[in-house]
Amino acid sequence: MARHSSLKARWLEFPQGPRPPAATAERSRRGRAGLLPMLALLLAAIVPTYAIADCGRSGITVVGNPEEHDDACASLDEILQYFARGDLSVELKLTIRFEQSVYLQRGAGSAPVSAGAEPIPVSGFYHVARQEIRMTSSTSPWSQRRRPWNLPWDRTLSRSILTHEIAHAIIYQLLASNHAKLPGAWHEALAYAVQIELMPPNLRERILAQYPDQQAFLSTLHINDVVYGVDPDGFAISAYKTYVRNGGIDFMKHAIALQLEMIDLNDLP
Repeated sequence: MARHSSLKARWLEFPQGPRPPAATAERSRRGRAGLLPMLALLLAAIVPTYAIADCGRSGITVVGNPEEHDDACASLDEILQYFARGDLSVELKLTIRFEQSVYLQRGAGSAPVSAGAEPIPVSGFYHVARQEIRMTSSTSPWSQRRRPWNLPWDRTLSRSILTHEIAHAIIYQLLASNHAKLPGAWHEALAYAVQIELMPPNLRERILAQYPDQQAFLSTLHINDVVYGVDPDGFAISAYKTYVRNGGIDFMKHAIALQLEMIDLNDLP
């Protein structure tokens, strides 16, 4: 809008000079009338289709509909305050992009699919190099087929998954150049723990009720890719219970400081 006003102002500043003949003036008016639609098309190409909001935080960009903006900003505020209360502050650089379909490509995120495999639809993922979260919109027909922890998809569950992905972004950026030293299963365990910790209590209770026999890990060595791959939903519950048993945010601090006993199966011969 500001750019359009500037162009219009400059047009009006041209010297008027002698008044042209009526026919010439009419052609000039027609030319100007034809120019306005061209300017509108130019502005449409420059201005993004979706609104962009920064949630009042520098370095944050959200691309989506108004409801998605609200959920993203609320989740960001909640999780950043949670980490800050634990003396884990970060100047987060992040774009959150909501789309109708999100596919995990090879090398796209922290858990890429195998070589030669077809891209798979996912709820969302954090792209490390781009510092970007791509989330499946809650209005996507595909999202209604998702049943994390065997619960029906709704806006609250969708927002908790966004919290999981934001946790990934914060943990990666807190670790900085050390992010590769934290095994992939640990990245997932910590993101799940924060996700469940920050859920509305009634949702957390419903999820825990689905897995009454799932216990905390007996050893931090059980946080590995094999255990995670067998049952990601059960792994998430055990990760959360391990997190709570070991002091919550203090456990997070020890983990990102690489002070806990860990195993990365990718490093085994």
